[in-house]
Amino acid sequence: MKKVVVLGGGPGGYVAAIRAVQLGAEVTLVEADKLGGTCLNRGCIPTKALISSAKTLDSIRKRQQEGIILPGALGIDFHKVMERKHTVVNRLVKGLQHLLTSHRITVIEGRAILGNDRTVEVTLKTGGQQVLNPDSIILCTGSEPSFPKGIQPDGEWVVTSTEALSFQEIPETLVIIGGGVIGVEIAYIFSNMGSRVSIIEVENNLLPQEDHEAGKVLAGVMIKAGVNIQLSTKVVGMNRESNQVMTVDGSGAEKCLNAKRVLVATGRRPYLSYLSDSLKSQLCGQGSITVNSFLETSLPNIWAAGDVTGLCQLAHAAFEQGAVAAENAVSDTRKAVDLDSVSRCVYTTPEIASVGISEARAREQYPDVIIGRFPMLANGKALADDTGEGFAKIIARRKYGQVLGVVIVGSHASEIIGQAVLALQLEATLDELSKVIAPHPTVSETMKEAALNALGRAIHI
Repeated sequence: MKKVVVLGGGPGGYVAAIRAVQLGAEVTLVEADKLGGTCLNRGCIPTKALISSAKTLDSIRKRQQEGIILPGALGIDFHKVMERKHTVVNRLVKGLQHLLTSHRITVIEGRAILGNDRTVEVTLKTGGQQVLNPDSIILCTGSEPSFPKGIQPDGEWVVTSTEALSFQEIPETLVIIGGGVIGVEIAYIFSNMGSRVSIIEVENNLLPQEDHEAGKVLAGVMIKAGVNIQLSTKVVGMNRESNQVMTVDGSGAEKCLNAKRVLVATGRRPYLSYLSDSLKSQLCGQGSITVNSFLETSLPNIWAAGDVTGLCQLAHAAFEQGAVAAENAVSDTRKAVDLDSVSRCVYTTPEIASVGISEARAREQYPDVIIGRFPMLANGKALADDTGEGFAKIIARRKYGQVLGVVIVGSHASEIIGQAVLALQLEATLDELSKVIAPHPTVSETMKEAALNALGRAIHI
């Protein structure tokens, strides 16, 4: 029976551990903090719990404009909102603990150091040390916040998403440095709960890694809701005594923003502090652990999965990587992981979901790109729900009708994108998507309509 040690109990790690047990291995999982990793404790789940509360507030305000009358003034008990968030997280953590126990996985709480001889030395939370000598090691240590040069969070005034998701009160003013996924989601939460929010983004669009049309739609909605968005702008100074953040934009114009709290949301970097300098030089390149398509590192019997590889910082990508790494580590297979069809979701209102390549990248690579679009304003369900902002867009090649990417901006986008993921994985064509008989009325109809539009056969626009 192979002995496998998994370092890290986040999405990649716990899936790797479970899959390894299923394949007959004896598995030990080492976790320095909390099972579930960043996703469950300080990322995906707590963020979505708070977004759920924020969306309820947003929806009630819209319904009041439509004639739904409340008996009293609309208010928020922030303590109860945060209590619910804690309840959701704790329930899932306990569920994960039970899952690992039921699979007879040994969980060690402590901080691990990977030795040059591939031994794993763990400093236990309870005191003392334990040395492990496994046959195979799977590194799933995740990531940590990264900061721009000159900006260092102090955990009080300047915070990361970890502290922001555990605020004890709603900040009167919140300045967010970074307009990526983390920044816009936290902006959505606290602007709906009463904060005056400003987003500072050095690029010329929100969500600069995503479709620019999607970023523009979201920016318009957020500005309408009162969020101050400063694009092509960078922070040039901060003064805690006066709660001031100084900025300069691309034209040289300077501004000064008041901030009771400052959130640094400028991305994450792989967590590598458990590696010696010698191992870092052998395992790492470009600040992350280098792996091949089989998730093998440069050292025998060591695999890596999830954020630490720098390939795709998404929990669902880590799930798949963890499973593939375990199969290769335990069964000596050569299974490759394919991240080309991993979807990306933003849970604001409107939601944004994408899969495949963007329009800009497609035009760089192919001479025969065609675009199919369908506006949410022409979709009956979206209008009935008063969520008409956004669109569905399919990026394809004229040759064979090959679908290259899909972008959905609108209600339930994060659920609908699963159809597009399947379409890309099965290499569905525009013609095949145009023949899908979607239920009516649903927002999912926009996928079919976008395909028809790309083929020049649009019906409802």
